[in-house]
Amino acid sequence: MGSVTAGDRAVMSVGDVLGRLRRACLALPEVEERLSHGEPAWFVRGKRMFVSFADRHHDDRVACWCAAPAGAQEALVANYPERFFRPPYVGHRGWLGVYLDVPIDWDEVEELVVDAYQVVAPKRLAQRVRGPSSRDVRPGGAPAERVAAQEGIAVSTSDTPRPYTKHHKDGTVWARGQTIDGVPTGYWEWFRADGTRLRSGHFRDGIQVGEWTTYDRSGSVYKVTDMKTGKRGAQKTTVE
Repeated sequence: MGSVTAGDRAVMSVGDVLGRLRRACLALPEVEERLSHGEPAWFVRGKRMFVSFADRHHDDRVACWCAAPAGAQEALVANYPERFFRPPYVGHRGWLGVYLDVPIDWDEVEELVVDAYQVVAPKRLAQRVRGPSSRDVRPGGAPAERVAAQEGIAVSTSDTPRPYTKHHKDGTVWARGQTIDGVPTGYWEWFRADGTRLRSGHFRDGIQVGEWTTYDRSGSVYKVTDMKTGKRGAQKTTVE
């Protein structure tokens, strides 16, 4: 099966990598494993896939593909291309590719698995992961207790919008907006680790609406996507 590197750069077999990913997925409620296009994949209630393994499936890399919150794929791939990529077939739906043949931060991978589950799972199952009294505060869904503990964000339970900020690992702002009861609402912005704005747009009840704008590093508009029609208005003006 070959081997890949782990976080401490010790040799880790592909089987061990798959085993750890499998444990993270199967630890979630009502998850089933079966093959999809010849690769192990994990489904909520046997119907909706949220993570798929990729052992040199389309290239010579070992990776996984996972569902992801809105904006996560674009921000992570732009800032950490050595660890993340846009996967084929599902990348246009916002799915995130995670390389597993590089030094692996398994805490991060397990968080991404939880995020993927919460994007796909029915609300009641997602609540079982978060806990009966907690709410989501991350767009698309990270466990509220973890986000609150790590970032000191209060969880809103009223109809009043609460400010929300998510940071890159180096402390710079990744995303900024507001939530009502943990659901993204109003205007949101995403930023690269160098501080330049990456994307902006509006949410309504957790759903992207209207025009969403993507910017290049100079601040010029790269493209505009109409979330209602899916049509792209602006053209690429600057090559990064």
